[in-house]
Amino acid sequence: MNLLGLLLAAVYQAHQRHFLGYRLAGWLRLLPLGLALVVWAQGGWMGWLVVGLALALAIHVLFGLVRRAGYIRFVAEPAAPSANDHAPADSHRLSLRASGVFGLMDRETHVVERPAECWRVPIGEHVLMVQERPGKFLYEFLQPENVQEIQPGRLIFGPHPRLALAVRFLSTWGPEAAGYQHGHYVRNTDHLPKKAKTIYLTFETEQERQMVWRNLKRET
Repeated sequence: MNLLGLLLAAVYQAHQRHFLGYRLAGWLRLLPLGLALVVWAQGGWMGWLVVGLALALAIHVLFGLVRRAGYIRFVAEPAAPSANDHAPADSHRLSLRASGVFGLMDRETHVVERPAECWRVPIGEHVLMVQERPGKFLYEFLQPENVQEIQPGRLIFGPHPRLALAVRFLSTWGPEAAGYQHGHYVRNTDHLPKKAKTIYLTFETEQERQMVWRNLKRET
């Protein structure tokens, strides 16, 4: 699991960082073939071209698969939220990290393990605010009736698996619903277009995970 998490994180960073104006991932795809061409041009073995092409293709496929998976892997585990504690009060913000597709009214962006906050507004809607970069935030709004499943588990990304929740729901937020909405909190979701989504929330402690879990399952 640790090796897989490191691989996922490395590929994610390669797609985020730039070198000489191009993504590092693009340079890594071309590096094996480029080195093979240099060796062959200097009188090296012809087979190095085949090896370089094979490695470049393998890296391209690997990066594509990891990107398609969202740079993370979620491993579900059987568990149940604790019934010993009460859910937090409305408007109390809970800190966590989030992965998945979040957006504004004009765009959506895939984020991985970004700082986030979750809270519940008095009408029952849950707000997730995710830091895209310092000072810039993306959102998701969850209505209790649209939440289909909350699954506990571990998120594989980086050196160690993290405590996580996978939240599957029908989203009524983002560019596809922009023409139907009038503000964040005053809305009748019955007429809004809905899109099935899954987002992943991660936590430092089990207590934090339980608190957010109880908050999301709360309906009244």
